[in-house]
Parts: sequence; structure tokens; C-alpha cells
Amino acid sequence: MPAVNAEPITPMPFRGGPFRVRMGLTPIQPADWLVIGPDYAGQIAEKRRLIAADRAAVWQMLPQADGAAAELADVLAANLAAHHGAHFALDAGRLENRLLGESEALPQGDLGAVIRHLQEDFCLLRPDAGDGLYRLTGASLCFPANWKLAEKLGRPLIAIHEHVPDYEPAVGAGVDRFLQRLDAGRLVTRANWLLSDEPALFQLGKRPLAHTIPVAEIGRKLAMRLERQCFCRLPETGAVVFSIRTFVHRLDEVVATPTDARDLLAALSGMDGPALAYRHIGPVLPQLTDWLESRAG
Repeated sequence: MPAVNAEPITPMPFRGGPFRVRMGLTPIQPADWLVIGPDYAGQIAEKRRLIAADRAAVWQMLPQADGAAAELADVLAANLAAHHGAHFALDAGRLENRLLGESEALPQGDLGAVIRHLQEDFCLLRPDAGDGLYRLTGASLCFPANWKLAEKLGRPLIAIHEHVPDYEPAVGAGVDRFLQRLDAGRLVTRANWLLSDEPALFQLGKRPLAHTIPVAEIGRKLAMRLERQCFCRLPETGAVVFSIRTFVHRLDEVVATPTDARDLLAALSGMDGPALAYRHIGPVLPQLTDWLESRAG
């Protein structure tokens, strides 16, 4: 397999002082949109397994998303050809995947054919004609973080994030304003994180952490789930694409230095009970704090 980029998310989203709810958007170039990492083969195998096992659980499109899905397929294929030529090639309606040694037909506008080669999940957002609020009109979502696509489809963003602490008062209206003003061709990214003792990529429901994880085993038994989220507007249909690239690492791999430990301690200091619960931290906060302090020096 050709060499791939091993860098997950830079900077780590828990850096920057005490936690607060914010969008935290950073502009990026098209070449930096799709991230191919050393976890490529495993994630693609899991994505394809999920699609084959229960496509409706990970792929749903309302009729109003059809045009946007077709446009997104062509945008993604063009991005692979332009910026990931070491790993992919497009020729005469076929996609060559050098990472997996595959060559497959790639019909124009076939989103399903493209996303089976990409680690990102993709959500399509369109404004409602009545209230102007952006709604989820379709998605290929193989790696959800404790939510079900079928329960969110067609709903506005505020309703989708109803269980996210402080989303509506802190950023809810701002997110819709940002989407309304997002120019076609502009790409922005942000990052999110939570902790889990379950490293599975496909998680439909929140499961509380065990209270009994010993301090010495926190770094080995907990995983940090990192999401690199990107937004862009498709130039023809005007739909907004929300992509999610998921990374799962053992906590002791992410918190590898005293600076990492101090940064995570600082982030935790800004979280109240609901925020800690949302990120699955509450039950193990005492052990996690002790473990981080021991590594902070």
C-alpha cells in the first residue's frame, strides 16, 4: 500500500483552554478536504460491511436530495483525481483505487460508487422553503456518534442537536446564519471529540461508561473519538455538504505528552455536568483527572 498521511487532526480540538461551545471554524483548501490515513483499509472495510448489512441504517436520501447527491459524487471524484493522484486515478469512467488494488466503474453522479472509497461520511443540508432553516435532506452516515440517521432525516439542525448541551443558546442561530452566507467553493473545518470505552465506529445509542475503570487503566481502556467536520456549498444545487472524518485512538496515544495532559485538564475545567455527560466523561471524571494529573508533571 502506498504511504498515507498519519496525522489525525491538527490542532487537537481539546486544546485552547477551558471548554466552551463554539463553532471554531478554520478555512481550508480543496486539497485538504478528504483525509486518507493509516486507518484507511480498516475503515473502508467496515463502511462496506455496514452498507451491505443494512443500507437503510447508513444511507437515506429524501427526494429533494437527489440532485445534490449526484453533484456531490462528481465533486468528490474530481477532488480525488486532482488532489489524491498518488492513491486514485479516473480514466474512461473507471476509478482506480491503488490503496486497495481495485478498479471499478464510476458512473457520473453515482454517490454510492464514490463514497465506498472514502473514509468520510457525508450529510446534505438544504434550507426549508417555509422557515429558511437548514434541514438534513440526505446522508451517507456509516460512523454515527450515538445518533440514528432515520431519526434525524428531514429535521432542522436545532432539532438534530437537541441533546447537545448549550447548542441552541450558544451557536444554534449562528450555525444557520453561517450556512446561509457560505459561498460556493469555500471550505471550512472544525473538530469535535468525546470519550468512550467502546472503539466501534458505528454507534447508535449512548452507553454510560463504567464507573470502575482503575486510574492506571484509563489511558488503555478509554478511546478518544475525534471528528474532523467540514462544510462546503455545492455550486450548482446550492446544497451544503457536511462531511465527517472520524478518528478513534486510545487515550494514552492522544495524550502522549505532559502538554497534552495539561491541555485536556484545562478543557475539562470548563465543562459542567451536561457537557461532561454528553462527552461520556462524567462517570470516570475522578479517575480521568487523577490520570491526567499524573501525566501532566
